[in-house]
Amino acid sequence: MNNYLRRWATAFVLLGTIGVGLQYPLSSIILAQIVMHLGIFEYRQIAKNIVTPAIPSVVELRKSVFNKTKKEAGVNVEYILEYNIHFQCGWLLATIYFFLGEHERPLIILYPLFILSILFTFILKIFSMTSMAGDIRDRKDTKWNLLVQATLFEICLEVIGITLFGLCFCFYGILYYKYPVLIFIGLCLVFQTDHGALIFGSKFGRTPINGFYYNKTVEGCLGGIFFCILNGLMMKIEADYLTKFIYPSYLSFQDYLCLGLGVGILSILGDLLESFLKRCAGVKDSGKLLPGHGGIFDRIDSVLMAAPFLLYYFEIYSEILNEQLAGVE
Repeated sequence: MNNYLRRWATAFVLLGTIGVGLQYPLSSIILAQIVMHLGIFEYRQIAKNIVTPAIPSVVELRKSVFNKTKKEAGVNVEYILEYNIHFQCGWLLATIYFFLGEHERPLIILYPLFILSILFTFILKIFSMTSMAGDIRDRKDTKWNLLVQATLFEICLEVIGITLFGLCFCFYGILYYKYPVLIFIGLCLVFQTDHGALIFGSKFGRTPINGFYYNKTVEGCLGGIFFCILNGLMMKIEADYLTKFIYPSYLSFQDYLCLGLGVGILSILGDLLESFLKRCAGVKDSGKLLPGHGGIFDRIDSVLMAAPFLLYYFEIYSEILNEQLAGVE
């Protein structure tokens, strides 16, 4: 099967699965947790491929210290560190779902919880570093310098992971609670941006962004944004003249135009960020779970970046949306 057809078929299956999963609160949180943890697993493999070749001596030092700790204290510190992102993102998403029906402004709850997750990760990594540095008396030792570099490197990667997966999935949880139908619009726009960038880049791509992104072109990025805007306008036409079942007609022409432009730009930035991480790790795809796309992280990289814009657009710049929704109901 042609790669384009595989991508389109997989996208339709994903949208159908998401549409069914969003019908009920319980199924939505289960679906979100599954997708999130699969994406985190692939992100962890990418992060490991970045750190291990860069600082191999620290990896060996870590293993020896962790094995010693496990024998003496009976605690598998390596296991806790390895799955820290899963733990932090999982409890963030579960907590925000719990507070959604109890608090009118869940963002007030989300940000302190997110900061706590970052602080816990920072403390955990620093504790791990000091445990490994116990036998290093000379702070001018090469091992100490490598240890500090590796720790700061891993903290940055874990903060990026918690922000991308934990915070952005919580944004979608809030969006689902307040404006559920708009999630489907956002996901459609993101997927169309990805397909537009692929089509325009493969057919008209002549100008590479730079030497690092050797298969990303300026024409592909601009084409993806154009395709997203065009699909936003088509959604408005369909909502007004064809059917109101999928796309809401109470959103204005300007709303769909702004959504297409904002989601298109952020989707491209999300794809470039994930491509940067994959190039640093030396891998082509984050996984092989989705035919034509690669892994879960390959598919949701743009979705994650678009989450803050989708939520804040309807929170800040569409003040009349709640009145329109009440009028429709």
